[in-house]
This record gives sequence, structure tokens and C-alpha cells, in this order.
Amino acid sequence: MSVGEDVRAIQLDVTDQYSIETSAECIRNKLGRIDVLINNAGISHGGEPGMKLEDVGKSGKTSVASNDEVRTVFETNVFGVIAVTQAMLPLLRKAPAARIVNVSSGSGSLTLNADPNYSHREMFGAVYSPSKTCP
Repeated sequence: MSVGEDVRAIQLDVTDQYSIETSAECIRNKLGRIDVLINNAGISHGGEPGMKLEDVGKSGKTSVASNDEVRTVFETNVFGVIAVTQAMLPLLRKAPAARIVNVSSGSGSLTLNADPNYSHREMFGAVYSPSKTCP
């Protein structure tokens, strides 16, 4: 798949305001604008890498999820998206037809999780799913 010769990706840490601001400044200096911002950052938990999906689901239940766990996931999945979008808005406003694409997952779908037969419904808890909720 090709997205074109004029496409550039910039890596940044959505939980680090300095990284966000540095990236925006780099874009401003090199390109002057952004045509498309794709917010694709997301984590399912703040625990150990390689954690089994079943364990992620259990640890994210409202009855056991720690406030630190919820804050860690929301810092990336919610506040990170807001911080990056706010930093990039001036650059997006310079484009003739700018777009913002926010990437989510089925795990955050309220419609899917309302279905008792949805295979990942057991995963819906206080941590990941609410941070990625979409209609």
C-alpha cells in the first residue's frame, strides 16, 4: 500500500508535552502545515509487557482496577489525543482541507459491548474500553 511521496510520519510521545511541542515546531519549520493528523496512540493497560489478554480484562474491571492503572491508560488514550490535537490545530488550520482521524477499536464500541454475545464483552471495564469509547 502506498500513501504517496509527500507523506511524512513523525514519532512523538503523547504523554510528554515537550515531545508534542517539539514535534509541532518541527512540522511548522519544515512544512508549515498539516493536512491530516492521525491520532493512533493507545495502550490497553499500564502493566507488564506481554500481559495475557485475559489478565488485562480481569485487571480492568471496575471492582479491581487501581486509580493509577486508569490514569495511566487515560493519560495516553484520552489526554494524549487532546494534547496532540491542541498542539497541531494551528498547523491544521493552515491547510485548505485539513482532517483529523481518531483511531479507536471495537473494544471501545458501546454498541458492540451492549450485545451479550459480543466476544470481547467480558473485557469491558473501567480502564481500556471507556478510554476508546466510540458510538
